[in-house]
Amino acid sequence: MNYFIPKSLRKSSFTNLTNTRKRSEYFSPHLVKASVLLQRVAADQRSVADEVVVSWVRVLEMLMSRMSAVSRRASNLEKMKEKKNHRHKNFAAAAIKLNRLRNKAAWNRTRRVWPDGSQLNRKVK
Repeated sequence: MNYFIPKSLRKSSFTNLTNTRKRSEYFSPHLVKASVLLQRVAADQRSVADEVVVSWVRVLEMLMSRMSAVSRRASNLEKMKEKKNHRHKNFAAAAIKLNRLRNKAAWNRTRRVWPDGSQLNRKVK
């Protein structure tokens, strides 16, 4: 049986949406079911109804792409937060290191009386 499949349904990206589990997790099952039904109807009928189906499919595609964009944005926000926290930790570590160096430098600048009686700012190694 060689069905006529509208161009919008021939796109692999749209059929992948219904096939792959990972992507379908982003969408409500109702939307996915509706798109599958519409695909079947579009494959079965070659009439004016086909145009209606195609327009509905386009609407669904738009909705799905919006939803995936929203979920992508949400995951990006999560990643950004993680990065921010990580950066903060790194900053804290860097600050501690810097303070240690500062203290060491200050200690090296102080005048002290050495065992040989000299009062010099010698570097402590």
